[in-house]
Amino acid sequence: MDNLNEQAGKLLKQYNFRQTATRLSVLRSFLESSHALSHQCLETILGAHFDRVTIYRTLISFIDAGILHKIPDSAGSPKYALCGEGNCLAGNHQDHHIHFACNQCKQTFCIEETIIPQIQIPPCYIISKVNFLVEGICKDCSESQIS
Repeated sequence: MDNLNEQAGKLLKQYNFRQTATRLSVLRSFLESSHALSHQCLETILGAHFDRVTIYRTLISFIDAGILHKIPDSAGSPKYALCGEGNCLAGNHQDHHIHFACNQCKQTFCIEETIIPQIQIPPCYIISKVNFLVEGICKDCSESQIS
């Protein structure tokens, strides 16, 4: 068993999921990726081996468990990324970092070293979730423009 399958298997065990081919393949895709993935991107990566609905249900169950977090995308299609190690629990996501969407390569990245500042809202409003999406040109695309 290679290292990525081993990592995926450990994550599934940690969150009390049975190891199925779909779950292992979906987690492996996220472990291999340096950026967030959309449902459509996962379908392309996994090919015709897995049903579209099964992939979607897997994503939702991983979000509910605290393995993945959902990133709203300016194009209207959400993307998903692994939660920080041990940061999230079922129903209690603690991914308080910004997300960066590159206008050039169209990838979305978690920028974990930049924390979302505390947001002050008027009394009687209750915040349940904060999404902070920054758009621009990512490091790789900006470096390729300079070269």
